[in-house]
Amino acid sequence: MFTEMLSQSNAQLEQAMQPARKLQSAMVNHVAKVTDFQMEALKGYSELGLDDLRALQQVQDGNSLQAYVSRHAELMKTISEKMSGDMQTLMQLQRSFGEEVQKLTQEGVEKAGETARKQASQAATTVKKSA
Repeated sequence: MFTEMLSQSNAQLEQAMQPARKLQSAMVNHVAKVTDFQMEALKGYSELGLDDLRALQQVQDGNSLQAYVSRHAELMKTISEKMSGDMQTLMQLQRSFGEEVQKLTQEGVEKAGETARKQASQAATTVKKSA
C-alpha cells in the first residue's frame, strides 16, 4: 500500500513538474536565440565601424575627405536601416516567445485540471473501497 502511494506521489510530482520543465526549456532556447542575435548584430555593427575607420585613414586631401564624408552619410543610412531591421527581428523573437509561453501555460492549466479530476476520481474510488 505504501509503495503504491509513493509511486503515485512520484508520478504526480513528475506530471506537476513537466510544465515547469517545458517552460524552462523554452526560456533557455529564447535566451540562446537572443544571445545569438545580439552577437551577430554586434559583429555587423563592429565591422561597419571598423570599415569606416579604415576609410578615414585613407583621407589625404580635400577630394578624399569629400569622398569619405559622402560615404559616411551612406554608412549612417545603412546603420539606420540595419537598426530598424534588427529591432523588427528582436520584436519577432519576443513575440514568438510570448506565444510559446502562452501555449505552455494553457497546456499546464489543462493538465492540472486533468490531474485534479483523476485525483478526485481516485479518491472517490478509495473511499468506496474503504467503506
